[in-house]
Amino acid sequence: MRSKINFRLCLVTNRNLLPPDTLVDRIARLAECGLRAVQIREKDLSARDVISLAEKVRKRTTAHSLDLFINDRADIARAVRADGLHIPEHGFPVDEARRVVAEKLIGKSAHSLESALKWESEGADFITFGPIYDTPSKREFGKPQGLETLREICFQVKIPVFAIGGMTPERSGYCIDQGAHGVFVMGDLLQSENPISRFSEYTAILPSA
Repeated sequence: MRSKINFRLCLVTNRNLLPPDTLVDRIARLAECGLRAVQIREKDLSARDVISLAEKVRKRTTAHSLDLFINDRADIARAVRADGLHIPEHGFPVDEARRVVAEKLIGKSAHSLESALKWESEGADFITFGPIYDTPSKREFGKPQGLETLREICFQVKIPVFAIGGMTPERSGYCIDQGAHGVFVMGDLLQSENPISRFSEYTAILPSA
């Protein structure tokens, strides 16, 4: 049986936004407070280093229900027994990934309605759509998509849609109002001086899983 999506917020990692060697601690602290999903997205690390990081996260969060997603690398997701895989829009097809990670959750990035519908037809379990708002990490994908486009995507696509790009607690609420299942967040939680308090602002707004 394929895993179920039991989260509304997924933390996307970028260790370069934090002081050295503090990423795992930040994830562990948030997991203690109820974070249910994290995506390891460290594109500049070697496969060996991504595996090491994922194993450290697993070790620190064993006592918590935290779904671990690996970005782009199905082989690494399988090696670390991750709960899922997230594939960039121009990454490999969903059916190829499915042969490697079997019944794990597979998410796929989409930056248009056309691609969102395509990933749904290929068997993705969810998509991330954005950037909804301007954010440095997503400027390579063009101008912000905005809430109106998000609403159209959520209406047309039957699988869960997660909004991404420039998220804050207030903005996440607007995205939920447009039909989004949840949000993927990077900088707002990683760069917060009080991440626990900031996370609680999200949980106060987002629906329960």
